[in-house]
Amino acid sequence: MTKHGTENGLGRPAGLSWAELEALANAVAAPEPHALLACLDRLLDRHVGHKLFTALQYRHAEGLAVRLYSSRPDVYPASGSKQIGGAPALTRMFETGRAQLAPDAAAVRADFLDASSILALGCESVLNVPVMHRGQLLGQINLLHDAHHFQAYHVDVASTLAQMAAVAFR
Repeated sequence: MTKHGTENGLGRPAGLSWAELEALANAVAAPEPHALLACLDRLLDRHVGHKLFTALQYRHAEGLAVRLYSSRPDVYPASGSKQIGGAPALTRMFETGRAQLAPDAAAVRADFLDASSILALGCESVLNVPVMHRGQLLGQINLLHDAHHFQAYHVDVASTLAQMAAVAFR
């Protein structure tokens, strides 16, 4: 877990290295989606920082969000699912397709039905970013960290990198 990405002196994380781009390209080409999500987990940890990373795939017809990946399967196992209409943050993501930020414990309590589990992990902020493909919302990437960790540029970095994972959600 990192606190933040490598700064470039402008208050924004430095760009991805060639090695990171190669790793991402190889992960996109891998036959199993887990490789891509694990690569994205590492990249987002380095460039944004998180205590927990999860990926949820939307099953629109069933009204479900199914967990494809978790950096902490001991507490949030892959293949767990949630009703989309259950939590305010999940409903907003599903309806708007826009990144959602709960910056502190009060917002986490208001937006997430599993707030007690989130807070028990020492996470007091949540950044949810959409994963889109050709205009269709496929799911979301969730990053959890300390209160007020996520800044505007983190939303930009996470949103950009999340799109690289679209193939894992199909």
